[in-house]
Amino acid sequence: MSGELLTKSKIADALGTNPMRVTRFIERNKINAVKKEGKRELFKLTDFNALKKELNEPEAKKEAQSHAFSKDDYILTLKKQLEDQQKQFDEVLKSKEETIDSLKETIATYKHAYEDMNDQLAVKDNQISSLTKLTN
Repeated sequence: MSGELLTKSKIADALGTNPMRVTRFIERNKINAVKKEGKRELFKLTDFNALKKELNEPEAKKEAQSHAFSKDDYILTLKKQLEDQQKQFDEVLKSKEETIDSLKETIATYKHAYEDMNDQLAVKDNQISSLTKLTN
């Protein structure tokens, strides 16, 4: 297998990593393809001994794990963001409902004051009518 020419994904499989990491290693170390078949680039596995060593170092493993972001992690992050947005929405809604209730109370108070003023005007009109009758 050492003399065999492999694609990035085959090298990744052989080293137990992902093709993107192999691609980054190629770009970082400026490794040229030995051969091209159409769009596929073929490399010697022996060109990746440094990557193999890097992958076997405990620090590299920890770093790779810390940078890994699985679909499940992404879904959990999105769920958390949705929950946070839902809480914010609920708080805004609650605040608006409180404002509406406050405005309804204000309207009721003004309506009651208006009715009291109308009652007072009616009493005043009756008093004026009574005084007019007395003066006539």
